[in-house]
Amino acid sequence: MQSFSESWQGRVVLLLLLVGGAFLIFSYSSPSSSEKDHKLSRDFTQPKSYGSLDDLMHAKDTDCIDLNCFDDYFSDITQEYGPEPALLLLTRYQETGKIARSLDDHQLAHRIGRKTAEMFGVNPQAFDLCGTSFNYGCQHGFFEYVLGHTDTTKDAATLICESIDGSKPPKSRFYCYHGVGHGVMMARANDIFESVRECDTLVDATAQDGCWQGAFMENVNAGMKGESKSNVFSETDPLAPCNKVEEKYRHECFINHAGWLMRFFSNDTAKASAACLKAPEANRSACAQSIGLMVTNPSWHSSLLPNAGAKSFEDASWAICNMFPKELRRECMIGAVDNLVNFDELKGARVGAFCERAPANLADECWRVFGSNLTRQTTDQGIIRTICLNTAPSAYQHMCLNGAGIHQ
Repeated sequence: MQSFSESWQGRVVLLLLLVGGAFLIFSYSSPSSSEKDHKLSRDFTQPKSYGSLDDLMHAKDTDCIDLNCFDDYFSDITQEYGPEPALLLLTRYQETGKIARSLDDHQLAHRIGRKTAEMFGVNPQAFDLCGTSFNYGCQHGFFEYVLGHTDTTKDAATLICESIDGSKPPKSRFYCYHGVGHGVMMARANDIFESVRECDTLVDATAQDGCWQGAFMENVNAGMKGESKSNVFSETDPLAPCNKVEEKYRHECFINHAGWLMRFFSNDTAKASAACLKAPEANRSACAQSIGLMVTNPSWHSSLLPNAGAKSFEDASWAICNMFPKELRRECMIGAVDNLVNFDELKGARVGAFCERAPANLADECWRVFGSNLTRQTTDQGIIRTICLNTAPSAYQHMCLNGAGIHQ
């Protein structure tokens, strides 16, 4: 039976978040019982109104240029006005160039999420304030805070993930449990084997699968920082631990393995992707797609492609995909599109430009994968139809619609 994330309906994959080839990890320490009891509030507190975003920018502008400064700045904005304006300001500063695209915006959103839970309570209303931007970073941070202030993973997960509005897309609950996995790894001092066993105790297959994914992502973070447990990664076997763990864990391990492969092969995309050919047959696609997720992350371009700055975003992305073995270039394309839609959600400009550059043998599939991804962003077929018709060239609109299960 396919897991949630392996099915086309739930191929929820998240890019390993790196800046300049180095993972950015925030420290985590488990509070004492007295701290848990003192700090955790379940009552909802309404954030202060902020008027217009332009007014807030004028009143609360910043001269920050580095991650730590922006981290404090957005935390202060969130404490007073909630996560919405903080996330909107993050977007605005990226658009104006004040925040470089290479800065780890997902981790900034994690900090916003932690401050949201602290200030506005651990409850569905506060959790919903986070929204889904920056690849669910605010929601992940929200959960990290809750996990640090409850007695068990199940308690924390129940408080948040089981209170999600059932009308939301299925990925919302999966992403919530993905945040559980991150938090479990932090609480278990990067012991991946204990962490996935704790994930196994959660309520159902979707919860377990989402938790495994977050745990394996955090495991690669630890490996890149030199903080993983001994005998997890190998300096001689690039596919370890993914080719050694129980079969049920392998998909989520491989779909998050790209960061370690790049470390192992010194950012040589050709060698890293070729290594995936030696993965168990059932996991080769996930292994290659994990590298494909990097392809459409601008912060990776300079590390993976000489003179990347001389090319357009989409041309640089395809140049990296073309370094894959021919039989894995389709998987590169799938990972690249997945990543774009995960981050851009219902904005089709970047994925449209990418698919327009697809080689003839992958063009149909690129637009189909785009349509499939849209179903994880909204259940409204009218919205999906509009996006497909407005983004895809006329020759490929039917593929986008078919990917979304919409027949003309």
